[in-house]
Amino acid sequence: MRIAFPLIAFVIGPRLSKAQIQVQGHRGCRGYLPENTIPGFIRALEMGVDVLELDVVISGDGHVLVSHEPWMNPDICLGPQGQSLRGKKKINLFQMTLEEIQSYDCGALGNRQFLLQQPRFLKKPTLQEVFESVQQWLKTQPDRTCQFNIEIKRNPKYDLKFHPPVKEYCDRVVREIELSKMASKCNLQSFDRETLEYLHQSNPQIPLAFLVERGTFRKNISKLSFIPQIYSPKFSLLTADEVEYIHEQGMIVIPWTVNEQIEIQHMIELGVDGIISDYPDRVVQLRH
Repeated sequence: MRIAFPLIAFVIGPRLSKAQIQVQGHRGCRGYLPENTIPGFIRALEMGVDVLELDVVISGDGHVLVSHEPWMNPDICLGPQGQSLRGKKKINLFQMTLEEIQSYDCGALGNRQFLLQQPRFLKKPTLQEVFESVQQWLKTQPDRTCQFNIEIKRNPKYDLKFHPPVKEYCDRVVREIELSKMASKCNLQSFDRETLEYLHQSNPQIPLAFLVERGTFRKNISKLSFIPQIYSPKFSLLTADEVEYIHEQGMIVIPWTVNEQIEIQHMIELGVDGIISDYPDRVVQLRH
């Protein structure tokens, strides 16, 4: 029997108070610690996030790996001997074993886009390792809970090159969540419409978020055969009328990636239900 994936609790209808707005840590807390790493996720929890937002790809030996790209990003990763990867052919994670992948460092370089980020030697974790680490942290914080917003990074052009075909990709991620007994804590998100359509048909109990980077809600939603639970646009696309209309369709609005305080405040004033940020502490502060 399939395990139910209850939708993360939201109130649809009356405008949420600031205190009810959900805070999501983008790739952990990328503004302060290297992205998609266990220390970054734990730091985000310490800041008070409700949800950890992260990305998953598939290794060559079938592990569900937490990584934004299906290759080693030369801007944030170094080779096993500390060598630079810039100017070289993409190092394909889908052609590597987990052991090989975790011999690379993806934290010591830091990230030039985030001047407050603290570099440190860190490996790409598996989704299972993230779940286990978060559960261990939560045992020390009995009054805290944590949800996971997991992005499937499928690109049709990359099928069988950088990741499995859509069915296998999605099934592996869902199976890992179920085996880790984290079904009640997760929703899945994607920019890829085929991914969302497959998940809706194969696992209708899973809450889904439709990620979009351009266009209006009406135009974007017309591309799907169903209405997902969450609409997650680039924050600059939203207006008060747009948010109101999305709510009228029974959907939750969670924009990305909102980093500056003036932008966070604007999203709160628009009436969004949650905010994804590289600086989740700023959202926590403005929420109160």
